[in-house]
Amino acid sequence: MFSLLRSLNVLLLPFLVALLPSLASGQQYEGETIPNSLPSVPGSELAYIKITDPKGSGSNLTLTNYISHNSAGDRVDGSSTKRAVIVIHGAERDPGTYMSNLLSALSQVPNSDVDFDSVAICAPYFPNRNDKTTGYPWDHLPKHAANLIAGHSLDGQFVNRYAAVGTELGLTTPISYWIGNPNSFVWFTTDRPLDDSDCSEYDVWRDGFTNYIEINTYGDAIVEAGRDAVLARYNSRSIAYGRGVQDLGDTSSTCAPGTTGGNRNERFFNFIKAFPPSCPNPGVVGPCSTIDYVQAGHDASVMFASSAGQDRLFLDNFNGTGDIAFDFGYPRRQTGDDPYPNSALNGTASTGPTVYYAGNMSYYGCFTDQDPRSLTYTAYSSISNTIGLCTSTCNDAGYTIAGMEYGSECYCGAPLT
Repeated sequence: MFSLLRSLNVLLLPFLVALLPSLASGQQYEGETIPNSLPSVPGSELAYIKITDPKGSGSNLTLTNYISHNSAGDRVDGSSTKRAVIVIHGAERDPGTYMSNLLSALSQVPNSDVDFDSVAICAPYFPNRNDKTTGYPWDHLPKHAANLIAGHSLDGQFVNRYAAVGTELGLTTPISYWIGNPNSFVWFTTDRPLDDSDCSEYDVWRDGFTNYIEINTYGDAIVEAGRDAVLARYNSRSIAYGRGVQDLGDTSSTCAPGTTGGNRNERFFNFIKAFPPSCPNPGVVGPCSTIDYVQAGHDASVMFASSAGQDRLFLDNFNGTGDIAFDFGYPRRQTGDDPYPNSALNGTASTGPTVYYAGNMSYYGCFTDQDPRSLTYTAYSSISNTIGLCTSTCNDAGYTIAGMEYGSECYCGAPLT
């Protein structure tokens, strides 16, 4: 599904970003009205933006978007708008849902200056062939202090890739990138943290760059310059990572993501370990990346409306003074996961008592195993499996480590090196 959206997204997103300083009240709505059955979203309207054909062969390309309204229910007024957020929908191709979620999150921001008059939200719609019955048959904004491109899930993947190969637009207004719970990340080196011997396509685009120039024209110059150049461009961006700590899912359609982790959670931690984010100069011109832990699963609405989501999407650098919030979510979980630490919380320990099981075992974490298994003894497979039963079984068999998988499997092993 990502590949179907990518060619449209990667060409049109630079246009949308460039359009932010000049969303003229008449001009940006000059596109052809496209008959559709997209749902109406209170607080916004469907707008048809005329797009210049990047190949120069067409004169009336149109992009359908949800555009937020101001507090009076009218189109946003550029004289009062200070921030624009472009949110990219995921695999369900439901920009209305994303617009609704962001409008809800914006309404909950505890700052009276940050509202529907000062923030403009754009949710573009990228249909595919399955949408033929659904999707087809501004004054200037000179006071913008910051703009943001946001993507969750599938389009968290897109924002990650766009931050890596996206063209430098030469805008004076800084752009931040919010990446929430992607299923995978593009990898900037040819090595992987897990075994790739059975995955010949582990480094092809969109997971790596081996064949990038063969299949793409956008971004080919930076990729031709080498992986170090691509990584340098990525590190030059201000990237806000949003990690739902309850999101342990995996929706991979190829083997490549599995070479970087067994699920979304592991892939995130392996990615930031390999390519550590940083915030060398907070509060001044220059990149500052952040990592926020949110008590959420794979749910964009919860991520957006969280305190971390509100700050990254709406509040950070709102007045152009460079002020951004510290990393959210303590205690931290891994060395190097605190690019902009909150010194008041940086030493925070886990809350709540440690639970001890048979043999004095306690919870240690979630890990990816390989073949052959690190925990060599299969104790049982039972729908009645529990942590207590598994640890007790392993302890009784003389093992010091117990592991569970799929909720029903129990494995035992000796100390690992």
